Amino acid sequence: MKNNCLLSSNINILESNEVWDKNVIRKNIVFDEYNRLMISLNDKKTLSSYNKFICIIYLNDYFENNFKKIFNQLENTLSKNKNKNITLFLFLKKTNNIIIDKEYLIQTNIFVNRILKLSSENFKLIFNLNEKKEFFSTRNKFLLRCPFSAEGLSSISKQVSQIPEEKLFKPFKLLILDCDNTLWGGTIGEDGVESIKYSEDGEGKIFEKIQKHFKKLKKMGFMLSICSKNNSRDVWNAFRLRNMHLKKNDFLFPKINWEEKAKNINEILNAFSLREHDVLFIDDQKIEIDKVKKKFKNISTLHVNDLSQYYEDILALKRLQKFEISNEDKKKHNSYKLKKKYQEFKEAKNNFDEIFTELNQKISFIDIKKSNILRTEQLFNKTNQFNFTTNRYNKDELLMLSKNNASKIKLISLQDKFGNHGVIGCVHYKKINNEVYIQDFILSCRILSRKIEEYIVFIIKKKFKNNNVYLEYIKNDQNKDLISIFLKKNYFKLQKGKKKKTNKFLYKIFYNKELNEIKKFF
Repeated sequence: MKNNCLLSSNINILESNEVWDKNVIRKNIVFDEYNRLMISLNDKKTLSSYNKFICIIYLNDYFENNFKKIFNQLENTLSKNKNKNITLFLFLKKTNNIIIDKEYLIQTNIFVNRILKLSSENFKLIFNLNEKKEFFSTRNKFLLRCPFSAEGLSSISKQVSQIPEEKLFKPFKLLILDCDNTLWGGTIGEDGVESIKYSEDGEGKIFEKIQKHFKKLKKMGFMLSICSKNNSRDVWNAFRLRNMHLKKNDFLFPKINWEEKAKNINEILNAFSLREHDVLFIDDQKIEIDKVKKKFKNISTLHVNDLSQYYEDILALKRLQKFEISNEDKKKHNSYKLKKKYQEFKEAKNNFDEIFTELNQKISFIDIKKSNILRTEQLFNKTNQFNFTTNRYNKDELLMLSKNNASKIKLISLQDKFGNHGVIGCVHYKKINNEVYIQDFILSCRILSRKIEEYIVFIIKKKFKNNNVYLEYIKNDQNKDLISIFLKKNYFKLQKGKKKKTNKFLYKIFYNKELNEIKKFF
């Protein structure tokens, strides 16, 4: 099992400093040796041993010799380890020497711009320009090779300790569960409904406790599905006749049959429109887990092989924890039930125009406010496949953008004949003279391929019919498939980004007959 987190620095911040014990040690952060930052970033063994890194870098005294080396190595490490969770603290002491400060800032901005091209959802940059004298200590700088005072160190340690676990561990979206010896004890096909272990003393109490916890996770916004080799009638009878905490309607797109589990999981992922990275599969059979992992390299799995540790193993999974729960999290199960109704409705129709006309889809644009700021942050930081730039903003940054007169951020909500889907996307655009630039365009994957993405483009182009409207696209491994197909529509024309090596593109939007016809479906 990999260690939790490695903290490293290019200065001595750890030696004989009890504030770290008070504020940070409980976060299970492992301290690297003083000044081993460059070694750690170059060491394959270290990189493979940890999934999370916190790097604290002090800039002023390292400009000529170490500054560029550190940044170049960080850039190299990030480019090769996009699956790692990296939080980078940059500290720069503001002095009266404005020229030097400008040089530091210029170099830092160059690095930031380069690093953002490589950064994934797992990378977080915290830049601290501090001019408070009490934050730094000349004495400590020379005696301890640490430029910070005790007060400064305390402030830094608190910042480190307050890094939300949810930022370091992106929560799962979906749990796919086996049944026998996973949701109850025993094999239902052999033991029968009345003899499986559930709720009675011993092992039965463990499974009852497990089901209670899964029910709690569902209320927090984690979705549940089943992948089990069984007769479906037996499984549903078990939930009903044994009065289990989990019920049939707690599960979405379940697959209970005798097909290979890898095949069933593939169908479940397609039904949810989810990536394997966002899924946890739990099973008691190691051979089944191995076969699933062979097909889905990036799926997470939990093998139930020690019943006494089962509940503790579930609680220990950081990706099954949330520190903040949005209204959309609470409604997520219902949202996917609406998606299931839509899919059944679509399969019963033969004519695409008839499908979208009868859906009665209504799109609304909503301003950012306190009640939906958490949902806005989630959209920017957790949506990948239909996210044109994958720019990441926290709540404070989003509130600042929403108050900027030069730009607009609008949330997008959807309602159709089946119900209210809630906030399903976001668009962020800026008007510069006679031109409008769509800088962020995000939609939840659960509502794609319903002409909604086209309708949003139509609305914006209609709103700015006398202006040139452009759509920015930064291509990466996560958004390259869906968006590349969408941009082949004949109302997009590539303006910039023809070079093979570039990942930045600019498309101009043209108002034509195809785009105009979209309005009839809304």
